[in-house]
Amino acid sequence: MCRTKRLVPVFVFLISLLFSSCRDIDAEYKISMDDTFYWALCNEESTIEDAPFAIYNHLENMEYHNLENLFGNEGQYIWLRARFKIPDELKDQNLSMVIPYLHFADELYLNNHFIDSYGFMGEQIQDAGYKAQIFDFPKEFLNQEEINTIFIKVLVLGKATISDKIYITTRDEGWAYSDIRSFWQSLFYMLFEGALFASMVVFILFFITNTKEKGYLYFSLLCFCSIIFFSNFFLNDLPFVGFHGGISFLTSIKIVRGYSFYGMVYFFVYFVFAFMKLKHRIIEQILRHVSLVICIILTATAKDYVALMKVCPYIVILLGIDVLLTVCYIIIKAFSPYAHERKYAFLLLITLSPLFLSFTIDAVVKLGLDDMQTFYFSLVGYQFSILSIFVYFCVNYRKASARLEYLNTELENEVMIQTKQLTKANESLENEIATTRNDLRTAAVVQKKLFHLPEVQIEHWDIAVSYEPYSIVSGDLFNFYNVNDTLYGVSIFDTSGHGVAASLVTMLAENVIQQIFSEGYLFGEDVANTLSRINDRFIVSKGDIENYMTGLLLNLREFEDKKECVVSIANAGHPYPELYIAAENRVEEILPEIENAGVGPVGIEGIESHYSSIDFIMKENDILLLFTDGLTEAVNPNRLEFGRNKIEQILKDSKDDVADVILKKIKLAQKLHMGTAPMGDDTTIIVMKRK
Repeated sequence: MCRTKRLVPVFVFLISLLFSSCRDIDAEYKISMDDTFYWALCNEESTIEDAPFAIYNHLENMEYHNLENLFGNEGQYIWLRARFKIPDELKDQNLSMVIPYLHFADELYLNNHFIDSYGFMGEQIQDAGYKAQIFDFPKEFLNQEEINTIFIKVLVLGKATISDKIYITTRDEGWAYSDIRSFWQSLFYMLFEGALFASMVVFILFFITNTKEKGYLYFSLLCFCSIIFFSNFFLNDLPFVGFHGGISFLTSIKIVRGYSFYGMVYFFVYFVFAFMKLKHRIIEQILRHVSLVICIILTATAKDYVALMKVCPYIVILLGIDVLLTVCYIIIKAFSPYAHERKYAFLLLITLSPLFLSFTIDAVVKLGLDDMQTFYFSLVGYQFSILSIFVYFCVNYRKASARLEYLNTELENEVMIQTKQLTKANESLENEIATTRNDLRTAAVVQKKLFHLPEVQIEHWDIAVSYEPYSIVSGDLFNFYNVNDTLYGVSIFDTSGHGVAASLVTMLAENVIQQIFSEGYLFGEDVANTLSRINDRFIVSKGDIENYMTGLLLNLREFEDKKECVVSIANAGHPYPELYIAAENRVEEILPEIENAGVGPVGIEGIESHYSSIDFIMKENDILLLFTDGLTEAVNPNRLEFGRNKIEQILKDSKDDVADVILKKIKLAQKLHMGTAPMGDDTTIIVMKRK
């Protein structure tokens, strides 16, 4: 209770500040100019030399939009004349004249001396804004004993007005009074920008954390549009508007007074529906968007300020109907039979009541009393409404956070118990995984020792091999069979599947292949018959293991002069090799004759397999490429396979390269093709170049 009492004086002080703008200037000596103004019509080309000769009439009315009432709002030029004599108390001093509000644009002369201007006339028009206008009168320009004459050329556009409470006083007093007026009429509204910006940021963050709550987003966008709209009161002070450069005055007016206002209405309506948990009907959405598009088109196509002011009443009526219907909708829902609809409707009415009340006050002050100098109470009410909604959402957010915190506490206890159990299980699992990884690494080492290049330099052959497992261990296997520096055979096989099971099969298969191939070569057996015996032995050796293999078996026989070599190949469902023939500078795929093609992989029981051999001669600089399907079937992110075309082109282009360089080119081409796509299979590549 004591804390509340301490806040009362602060509240009273703030309220007194709001009404301080209503006090008259409290200067010791002043010259009131309200009843001294006369007017005369002129044109845009009229100069100060023409002003004294115009025919003047007394300006009777000093209330809001008095100039508009006299001369319309489409760009008439007028001269205003005022005369004064300096009292003894103000003689021989620098004076200032303060005009609380003068619209649209003007330039002032004292005794035919140009003093200052506010806004711009001519083609690039710009209004004077909402600040009080102050004009310094140097004592050198003043007639100390005679009458002084003031001429003000005014461009009459829009709600053109020259206000009352115009004074001439000392320069210090004039500037003090001008600063007070400017603050309440213009700069005061900057205070709202900070609060609106904070609300916008907070609710954007709320929406990011809970994207299902569309009300947060609409409220944040409502604050954003409001920030732009409030900048109207200090628009001329922005460094990128009008004569400052950047955005033209007309464009800035369309954005600040037009598009931002349409956005405020649009997001206000959608916020109301989101807040009340209601859905728009399709016809409502269509009508609302059509009206919004109409407003935007009317504003965008306005060629000048006059055209823009002409369409404004229609736009205000169109959007006002939308707002009015929405408010009526809230009131109707306040009497809904459903408790939750009544709750949300009453909350909205309470939070919007400061806006409704202040809007009523403004209607009385601005329209009824024609008082342009008092600040807009509706903006204060709007700020209170925004603040009320902000507080409501924050309280709800806090309640939800507290509830979540409670649930989290309960959940933490349960999680702690489960975590202890999982930790023990994980420790046991990690130990098993570590053991398995070590076993796999050991298996990989064993594989690399089993499958490698010959340990001696092979005569007449330049060989390079790439052996890349899909995982730690591979389902591919290869081997070279040689006696000293003479190569008599090569094998390359691809086991079905990946990982440990496939790798174990390769170790079993390699023993079978090496034994039977060596026997067959020793007795001059056809390589196709050798492959058939390998199939029979492998089926028996693997037992119930389901894996099978595809592969190639090569038998090499050197001619006596060793310049040429006969290669015999038997294929068990494996990709056929590529052969570069140096003498003809061409690449061909080693295919069998159709009637003599082999059938069947290795290791499938119950399926009759038939293998045939293909013989061809390799000469100096010929290149033979053997590979598993992991090379040609490698896909890119678009699921396109690498294929054979690029391989064949590389073999042609690399006829002068050694085997290792050729291998690197093929692997690089495959990598560029795959891009970010992952590896899909074990890949083995063997390049054999005849020397």
